[in-house]
Amino acid sequence: MRESSPPRSTALDRPALGLVMQLVALSMLPGQLSLVAFMLIEGMPEFHLASLATLQLVATGLQLAAGIAISRRAAARPLAAAYCIGSLALAIVAAVLFAVEGEGASAIIVVVVEALPGPLVIVVGSLALRLDRLPDQRSPADVAAVLLVLGSSSLIAIAVTIVNQARMMSETGSSPGMWVSLIWPWVVSGATAVVAIHAGRILLRTDSEAAARRALIRYVLVAIGTAAVLGVPAIVWILVNTDDHKLFVLVSPVAGLAISVARPLLIWSYAKPTLRDPMPASRRELCAPLVWAALWAVPLLLSRWPAVLQIGEASGAAIAVELGVLLSALAVANVVAVLATLRGDRRAFAAALTATVIAVALLVAGLVWLYTRLHGSPLDTFRRALEQPVGPLALIIATLATLAWSQREHPVRNPDGPAASAGEPTLGEPR
Repeated sequence: MRESSPPRSTALDRPALGLVMQLVALSMLPGQLSLVAFMLIEGMPEFHLASLATLQLVATGLQLAAGIAISRRAAARPLAAAYCIGSLALAIVAAVLFAVEGEGASAIIVVVVEALPGPLVIVVGSLALRLDRLPDQRSPADVAAVLLVLGSSSLIAIAVTIVNQARMMSETGSSPGMWVSLIWPWVVSGATAVVAIHAGRILLRTDSEAAARRALIRYVLVAIGTAAVLGVPAIVWILVNTDDHKLFVLVSPVAGLAISVARPLLIWSYAKPTLRDPMPASRRELCAPLVWAALWAVPLLLSRWPAVLQIGEASGAAIAVELGVLLSALAVANVVAVLATLRGDRRAFAAALTATVIAVALLVAGLVWLYTRLHGSPLDTFRRALEQPVGPLALIIATLATLAWSQREHPVRNPDGPAASAGEPTLGEPR
């Protein structure tokens, strides 16, 4: 008799995907909760807006639940199926409603693509990718990678924001008090980013449960403390100084504070079972959440094309071509870096580094266009416009740079001879 083959391993068997899904869902919740709160407080708007907002919140909730189930490897398939069905329903309803409202094809494409990155990652990862190099159990390296990305992306975003705000403020002759009020929150956030990076490096290197716990607890406490320091004063100020629409104005900072507290607790919950017997990890073991994050960004990058076309209409074809080429090149480079990493290809480092360079070029090009476009505008207008591209691109840059670092070869010392160049052991290989 022929022995039955073991069931095919899928993306749902990789806990790192669940961790990425949870973090992405948390990042989307503040805006969605604010929109739903606005509808409830100010009165329900038109039916199509109410249904879209409700479906978005339901899909995000299902994504969060599916991510938790995947990371725990418990009832993942039914919840993942519900999440995919909910996202598909959101895409279909959004497309129909936008078409009925007379929106153009570009707007319909954007709303459909933005609803489907998670299901696309699950399906493509299960059917088309080689996943045997990714661990099927939680690992401290998963948390280390997430902390390194969160910390480094925060530092990138802070540096870019401070430089650009300082440039604008120097031109407007702002007072020293204005400088301090705008920059000190970024300094506090920068301290949290440094603590996150430090915790990630300790989790990657240590074999001591006590050291790993101390580093992670320090990060959780500092992250929650920073969220309270930055969020609570804003909430108190609104309570004291706002009379009209106070409840609506409160929703955004309260939701942001809640998510800022939930994120480190989620990371702690994922990491806690892995800290009982930690082992120093190979850098290559960092790649598990990184490949999922890089893959997740691909449809989102492609969905920015209609915005590029609008920029072309407003600012000329040259900048549209530049941004469009960089967007498309970054999407392709992400895929190439992911495939090379999953194959264990020695060119994975070069592929991830190339993608990082393209992402940096895209950020620089976007900032140059933004500064040229908004030169002379009020500082608040410039700051709000700056937040939209910097945060996501900083996250992509940090993800790809960490992926490149994880795949970088390093010299291995031979006790009987000179150092020889070799790669670190790949996932599953003995160290």
